Amino acid sequence: MANKPLAGKSMAVAKRDTLQGLLESMKGRMQSVLPKHITAERMMRVALVAASKNPKLYECTKESVAKSMMDASELGLEPGGARQLAALVPYGNECQFQPMYKGLIELALRDGRVLSIEAHVVHKNDKFKCQYGSSPILEHEPCWDGDPGNTIAAYAVAMLAGGSRQWEVMTLAELDKVQSTSKAQRSDSPWKLWPDEMRRKTVIKRLVKFLPCSPELAKAIEIDNEATGVIDTEFEVMPDEAELADKLAPGKHKAKKKAAAKKPEPEPEPESQATTHDFNRNAAENEICNFSESATDEEKASFNRKCIGINVDPAKWIQGTDAQIESILNTVRDLVDNRP
Repeated sequence: MANKPLAGKSMAVAKRDTLQGLLESMKGRMQSVLPKHITAERMMRVALVAASKNPKLYECTKESVAKSMMDASELGLEPGGARQLAALVPYGNECQFQPMYKGLIELALRDGRVLSIEAHVVHKNDKFKCQYGSSPILEHEPCWDGDPGNTIAAYAVAMLAGGSRQWEVMTLAELDKVQSTSKAQRSDSPWKLWPDEMRRKTVIKRLVKFLPCSPELAKAIEIDNEATGVIDTEFEVMPDEAELADKLAPGKHKAKKKAAAKKPEPEPEPESQATTHDFNRNAAENEICNFSESATDEEKASFNRKCIGINVDPAKWIQGTDAQIESILNTVRDLVDNRP
């Protein structure tokens, strides 16, 4: 009997050592994609602490842990730690990297076109007013005395670089509908453990559909949708802030959604646009990626408009057809040729 605790302790140490060995083997790959202000050693420490707090992570497959850590590294979001930017969540024996709402805000602010984002939940006894139309109003005064009551809504507000604001409000019924589509229904799932955190994240994800969006933020949302099982079919990236401010002032995006529902299906590309010659897609993708790293804000706006004009999501251009990729490449080359 006396040996059982020791055996249990040895098993725990062995599992930790196995995880540490995996992370050590990944150090070079993680560092190659991490932002300069984060080291691979830091990511390793955060992951080991996360596993010590949630031992179920030790039972996850090496492949799923490795993928989760690479996702975290590419986005530059620590999966754990005091800032709570992201988390490693075990689903059975599969580890899933999930950005938290603070992580989505972090990615949105890195782009520079969004100055601030805040998200809050509204309780029954709060004073809350939301009004759309020609004089939009969003006011929230929390109940500081006594019981605030149950959560009834959540909202997020963004301040853009040009001074305009954009907000989104979701009722509890809308939030519950999103939760019901999530594959995480266990008692230890994020929706059960941190319901208000997940509500904040949900309304932020809804808001960023109407904001300038970086590829990193779009990828984070895609990863989160994959992890939770939520399919976001309405995601779009706005081309630039000037167009956003003109078309999507607070209250106007509601009308835009309804108009979009009636919008006819885009016509297929003419056969003349099809590639009829040898086309090196890998080389084209690399050239476009290199352009995006050095592109100015004006060039990015032109790039986004080009993608939207040929029915391609700018954040997911790499999923386009060969003809679409070649069309984008021609635009990129024109932009580069016109540089001073």
